[in-house]
Amino acid sequence: MNARNLLMLLLPVFGIIAACASSKNYDPEFNAAPQDVQSDWPLARERCSQCHSLDRVFEYVDASTSRDEIEMIVEDMAGRKKSEIQDDEIPRIVEVLDWRRQK
Repeated sequence: MNARNLLMLLLPVFGIIAACASSKNYDPEFNAAPQDVQSDWPLARERCSQCHSLDRVFEYVDASTSRDEIEMIVEDMAGRKKSEIQDDEIPRIVEVLDWRRQK
């Protein structure tokens, strides 16, 4: 296999690594989270990072944001055209973001 073919095979891998880079900053924090938050963290990370970085989410949803506001935000995001957030996922994502904002 020549170098060009190898590069073409590795490009998608590099893209995935780059897309996940910002979320890795927050993974260690979730190791201390309750089990339900830990189990729903990958879902929240996947759904939220479809449209923007998790850094942006965590800057917007901070200690001054109420749980009701978080729920309204997630419901709004779920209603967006590009969103893949399902109705049954909303409370799970809200739980993760609510736990995170309290940190």
